[in-house]
Amino acid sequence: LCDWSSDVCSSDLPEAELRSDAAVTVGPDVEGEGDIEIAAVPGGSYAVGVLEGPYEKLHEAYAWIHSTWLPTSGREVAGGACYEVYLNDARSVAPEEIRTAIHVPLR
Repeated sequence: LCDWSSDVCSSDLPEAELRSDAAVTVGPDVEGEGDIEIAAVPGGSYAVGVLEGPYEKLHEAYAWIHSTWLPTSGREVAGGACYEVYLNDARSVAPEEIRTAIHVPLR
């Protein structure tokens, strides 16, 4: 997850300051415990782009969405978390075949 409003997606952050969350879908009766938190991804409109290629190119895809697509779309980033959905298993395909859906919340 990344938050455009807090510059968390900046490639200028030192590696020691980078943070990420992993998420899975759980039922409504599941509660967090210890470092495990329960959070909801808000509904609404999202820009969704699919990157075909290695994870090292994710920053280029986010930059394209933010600097090329967004200004011509008539939309604005809604703030809050962007998220990625990994569409195949990177362990079983070549790096150039990895598919990642990038979701950016819009208003």
